[in-house]
Amino acid sequence: MNIVNLFILVLIVLLKKYVAAYGEYNIVVNGEKKYTVPGGEVLSKLLFERKIYIPSACGGRGTCGFCKVRITGGAGDPLPVEEMLLNYRDIRDGYRLSCQTKVRSDMQIEVPEELLSIREYRGKIKDTRKLTKDIKRITIAIEEPREGISFRSGQYVLIKVGENETRAYSIASSVKLQDNIGLDGKLIQGGLA
Repeated sequence: MNIVNLFILVLIVLLKKYVAAYGEYNIVVNGEKKYTVPGGEVLSKLLFERKIYIPSACGGRGTCGFCKVRITGGAGDPLPVEEMLLNYRDIRDGYRLSCQTKVRSDMQIEVPEELLSIREYRGKIKDTRKLTKDIKRITIAIEEPREGISFRSGQYVLIKVGENETRAYSIASSVKLQDNIGLDGKLIQGGLA
Protein backbone atom coordinates (compact mmCIF):
# COMPACT_ATOMS: atom_id res chain seq x y z
CA MET A 1 0.00 0.00 0.00
CA ASN A 2 2.84 2.44 0.79
CA ILE A 3 4.42 1.83 -2.63
CA VAL A 4 1.11 2.75 -4.32
CA ASN A 5 0.84 5.94 -2.22
CA LEU A 6 4.44 6.85 -3.03
CA PHE A 7 3.82 6.27 -6.75
CA ILE A 8 0.72 8.50 -6.67
CA LEU A 9 2.63 11.23 -4.81
CA VAL A 10 5.49 11.17 -7.33
CA LEU A 11 2.98 11.24 -10.20
CA ILE A 12 1.21 14.27 -8.72
CA VAL A 13 4.50 16.14 -8.25
CA LEU A 14 5.57 15.40 -11.82
CA LEU A 15 2.20 16.41 -13.26
CA LYS A 16 2.26 19.69 -11.34
CA LYS A 17 5.79 20.41 -12.49
CA TYR A 18 5.48 19.54 -16.17
CA VAL A 19 1.80 19.49 -17.13
CA ALA A 20 0.46 22.34 -15.00
CA ALA A 21 3.57 24.50 -15.34
CA TYR A 22 2.24 27.93 -16.24
CA GLY A 23 5.43 29.98 -16.07
CA GLU A 24 5.34 33.66 -15.18
CA TYR A 25 2.84 36.27 -16.32
CA ASN A 26 2.34 39.99 -15.97
CA ILE A 27 -0.57 41.57 -14.13
CA VAL A 28 -1.16 45.24 -14.89
CA VAL A 29 -3.27 47.01 -12.26
CA ASN A 30 -5.23 50.11 -13.34
CA GLY A 31 -3.00 50.51 -16.39
CA GLU A 32 -0.07 51.60 -14.20
CA LYS A 33 1.41 49.06 -11.83
CA LYS A 34 2.92 45.96 -13.41
CA TYR A 35 3.68 42.80 -11.45
CA THR A 36 5.36 39.63 -12.68
CA VAL A 37 3.68 36.66 -10.98
CA PRO A 38 3.81 32.87 -11.08
CA GLY A 39 1.07 31.35 -13.21
CA GLY A 40 -1.52 28.94 -11.87
CA GLU A 41 -2.08 30.90 -8.64
CA VAL A 42 -5.31 32.53 -7.55
CA LEU A 43 -5.48 36.26 -8.34
CA SER A 44 -6.54 37.34 -4.82
CA LYS A 45 -3.51 35.58 -3.29
CA LEU A 46 -1.12 37.18 -5.77
CA LEU A 47 -2.58 40.63 -5.13
CA PHE A 48 -2.45 40.09 -1.35
CA GLU A 49 1.24 39.19 -1.57
CA ARG A 50 1.80 42.52 -3.35
CA LYS A 51 -0.09 44.44 -0.65
CA ILE A 52 -3.20 45.01 -2.75
CA TYR A 53 -5.91 44.00 -0.33
CA ILE A 54 -9.14 42.94 -1.98
CA PRO A 55 -12.03 42.61 0.52
CA SER A 56 -13.21 39.10 1.32
CA ALA A 57 -15.55 37.85 4.01
CA CYS A 58 -15.28 34.16 3.09
CA GLY A 59 -11.51 33.76 2.95
CA GLY A 60 -11.40 32.84 -0.71
CA ARG A 61 -14.07 30.16 -0.78
CA GLY A 62 -16.16 31.95 -3.41
CA THR A 63 -19.22 32.39 -1.22
CA CYS A 64 -19.34 36.11 -0.36
CA GLY A 65 -18.78 37.86 -3.71
CA PHE A 66 -16.88 40.78 -2.10
CA CYS A 67 -13.60 40.18 -3.96
CA LYS A 68 -14.81 41.12 -7.41
CA VAL A 69 -12.44 43.00 -9.68
CA ARG A 70 -12.80 44.05 -13.28
CA ILE A 71 -10.54 42.10 -15.61
CA THR A 72 -10.18 43.83 -18.95
CA GLY A 73 -7.81 41.27 -20.45
CA GLY A 74 -6.73 37.69 -19.83
CA ALA A 75 -9.51 36.36 -17.60
CA GLY A 76 -10.93 33.41 -19.48
CA ASP A 77 -14.47 32.16 -18.88
CA PRO A 78 -16.17 32.60 -15.48
CA LEU A 79 -16.58 29.58 -13.25
CA PRO A 80 -20.07 28.35 -12.24
CA VAL A 81 -19.59 29.75 -8.72
CA GLU A 82 -18.95 33.19 -10.23
CA GLU A 83 -22.07 32.92 -12.37
CA MET A 84 -24.08 32.30 -9.19
CA LEU A 85 -22.66 35.32 -7.31
CA LEU A 86 -22.23 37.88 -10.08
CA ASN A 87 -25.08 39.21 -12.14
CA TYR A 88 -25.13 39.01 -15.92
CA ARG A 89 -24.17 42.67 -16.36
CA ASP A 90 -21.10 42.32 -14.11
CA ILE A 91 -19.92 39.23 -15.99
CA ARG A 92 -20.53 40.96 -19.34
CA ASP A 93 -18.51 43.97 -18.12
CA GLY A 94 -15.55 41.76 -17.14
CA TYR A 95 -16.03 41.44 -13.39
CA ARG A 96 -14.70 38.26 -11.81
CA LEU A 97 -14.14 36.95 -8.30
CA SER A 98 -10.44 37.33 -7.60
CA CYS A 99 -10.54 34.33 -5.25
CA GLN A 100 -11.73 32.07 -8.08
CA THR A 101 -9.68 33.43 -10.98
CA LYS A 102 -6.38 31.67 -11.65
CA VAL A 103 -3.69 33.52 -13.54
CA ARG A 104 -3.02 31.57 -16.73
CA SER A 105 -2.01 34.44 -19.01
CA ASP A 106 -1.07 38.12 -18.83
CA MET A 107 -3.90 40.11 -17.23
CA GLN A 108 -5.10 43.66 -17.07
CA ILE A 109 -7.27 44.39 -14.05
CA GLU A 110 -9.03 47.39 -12.56
CA VAL A 111 -9.10 47.82 -8.80
CA PRO A 112 -10.95 50.68 -7.06
CA GLU A 113 -8.40 53.38 -6.14
CA GLU A 114 -9.45 53.33 -2.48
CA LEU A 115 -8.24 49.72 -2.23
CA LEU A 116 -4.80 50.78 -3.45
CA SER A 117 -4.50 53.26 -0.58
CA ILE A 118 -5.11 50.70 2.17
CA ARG A 119 -2.42 50.79 4.84
CA GLU A 120 -1.09 48.08 7.10
CA TYR A 121 -1.26 48.51 10.86
CA ARG A 122 0.21 46.46 13.64
CA GLY A 123 -1.57 46.14 16.96
CA LYS A 124 -1.96 44.11 20.10
CA ILE A 125 -5.13 42.84 21.70
CA LYS A 126 -5.70 45.13 24.67
CA ASP A 127 -8.99 43.78 25.95
CA THR A 128 -11.77 41.30 25.20
CA ARG A 129 -15.26 41.60 26.59
CA LYS A 130 -18.14 39.19 26.16
CA LEU A 131 -21.24 40.98 24.80
CA THR A 132 -23.50 37.96 24.28
CA LYS A 133 -23.03 34.20 24.46
CA ASP A 134 -21.38 34.17 21.01
CA ILE A 135 -20.19 37.78 20.42
CA LYS A 136 -17.09 39.42 21.88
CA ARG A 137 -15.80 42.98 21.64
CA ILE A 138 -12.07 42.91 20.98
CA THR A 139 -10.10 46.10 21.59
CA ILE A 140 -6.84 46.40 19.69
CA ALA A 141 -4.18 48.94 20.63
CA ILE A 142 -2.55 50.29 17.45
CA GLU A 143 1.24 50.06 17.81
CA GLU A 144 2.40 50.92 14.28
CA PRO A 145 2.28 53.43 12.75
CA ARG A 146 2.66 55.64 15.80
CA GLU A 147 0.08 58.20 14.63
CA GLY A 148 -2.60 55.53 14.96
CA ILE A 149 -5.50 54.88 12.66
CA SER A 150 -8.12 57.23 11.26
CA PHE A 151 -11.36 55.91 9.87
CA ARG A 152 -14.95 56.83 9.09
CA SER A 153 -18.09 55.22 10.47
CA GLY A 154 -19.00 52.08 8.56
CA GLN A 155 -15.45 51.18 7.58
CA TYR A 156 -13.90 47.84 8.35
CA VAL A 157 -10.48 46.29 8.81
CA LEU A 158 -9.04 43.15 7.30
CA ILE A 159 -7.33 41.08 9.96
CA LYS A 160 -4.54 38.87 8.68
CA VAL A 161 -5.15 35.29 9.76
CA GLY A 162 -2.40 32.84 8.84
CA GLU A 163 -0.14 33.45 5.86
CA ASN A 164 -2.52 34.44 3.06
CA GLU A 165 -5.94 34.67 4.67
CA THR A 166 -7.84 37.66 5.97
CA ARG A 167 -11.17 38.24 7.64
CA ALA A 168 -13.17 41.47 7.49
CA TYR A 169 -14.47 43.05 10.70
CA SER A 170 -16.51 46.24 11.01
CA ILE A 171 -14.98 48.80 13.33
CA ALA A 172 -17.20 49.14 16.39
CA SER A 173 -15.49 52.03 18.15
CA SER A 174 -15.63 55.82 18.05
CA VAL A 175 -13.92 57.62 15.17
CA LYS A 176 -12.41 59.91 17.82
CA LEU A 177 -10.12 57.11 19.02
CA GLN A 178 -7.01 56.75 16.92
CA ASP A 179 -4.81 54.60 19.13
CA ASN A 180 -7.43 51.84 19.66
CA ILE A 181 -10.10 50.15 17.61
CA GLY A 182 -12.91 47.92 18.77
CA LEU A 183 -14.11 44.97 16.72
CA ASP A 184 -17.12 42.77 17.40
CA GLY A 185 -16.58 39.15 16.50
CA LYS A 186 -19.14 36.38 16.44
CA LEU A 187 -18.13 32.85 17.34
CA ILE A 188 -18.55 30.57 14.33
CA GLN A 189 -17.84 26.92 15.02
CA GLY A 190 -14.83 25.83 12.98
CA GLY A 191 -14.20 29.41 11.86
CA LEU A 192 -10.66 30.39 11.00
CA ALA A 193 -10.55 33.62 13.01
